[in-house]
Amino acid sequence: TADNEWADAESEVVGLKKSIRGFGPREEDLAAELRGSQTSFEGFQELMRQFESFRDQLLAPALEVAAEGVEATTSTPAAEGEEAEVPVEGAEATTSMPAAGGEQA
Repeated sequence: TADNEWADAESEVVGLKKSIRGFGPREEDLAAELRGSQTSFEGFQELMRQFESFRDQLLAPALEVAAEGVEATTSTPAAEGEEAEVPVEGAEATTSMPAAGGEQA
């Protein structure tokens, strides 16, 4: 009946008003959580920058040695049964690897 529909609608309005009153505190909680996440993310980014800097400092001398000490080999693939020359990092010599067929001559 109309009275029941009115009571249901009134209950719905009361429930919505309660929800709306809860938005303020919930917004504050979410904003604080977001600030914490942003601070954590910024700290992570700084840590990554430091890691990359250390990595680059460690790799730079190794790359210089590799560039100076290894002769470039051609990129022509070895025929089946032949050996392909592969440069050894930091050394003048090269090692032999089996060609595509898997057999070493």
